Amino acid sequence: MQLKPEEISKIIRAQIKHYENAIEQSETGTVIMVGDGIARASGLEKCMAGELLQFDNGEYGMAQNLEENTVSIVLLGSDAGIKEGSIVKRTGKVVYKTKLKHYAWSSPVGFYNEKNELFIVVGDTYGYLYLIEGKSGRVIYDERFGVNFESSPVVVGNTLVVGSRGQSVYKVHIE
Repeated sequence: MQLKPEEISKIIRAQIKHYENAIEQSETGTVIMVGDGIARASGLEKCMAGELLQFDNGEYGMAQNLEENTVSIVLLGSDAGIKEGSIVKRTGKVVYKTKLKHYAWSSPVGFYNEKNELFIVVGDTYGYLYLIEGKSGRVIYDERFGVNFESSPVVVGNTLVVGSRGQSVYKVHIE
């Protein structure tokens, strides 16, 4: 069977018309540290705060601290299969965006309670300290201390410690 040039052109045009570009571009990073429900990864230069990230074992995390060369990721599940050298990729989806009353200088800090529920603490420039539900992003508690929180809180067990610009250090018991 011999095809004529116009028949070949017709076949090629039909194939081009139904062609789907199957190339997928994604930014990936490498885990450089993991522990206590937090992972740190490098190579995610365009990552957004609050972005949902997926690890190569299928678990998810949420980008929190965006630094020049690394991203801190709050794990949304078990860290059992995540280790140094694991691959993590951007999804482009923001988990949630929580609106605070005022600008926050301090970095959000995530921690888990005894039931393995994630909570996030952050302070703002007007002295409000916020407790945020990690799964939904809903502010479940806020209290005004009346000072500017510029440092990031530290959580040890169920105790939160944070310094203020007003030359004070506050210790708060979380229940």
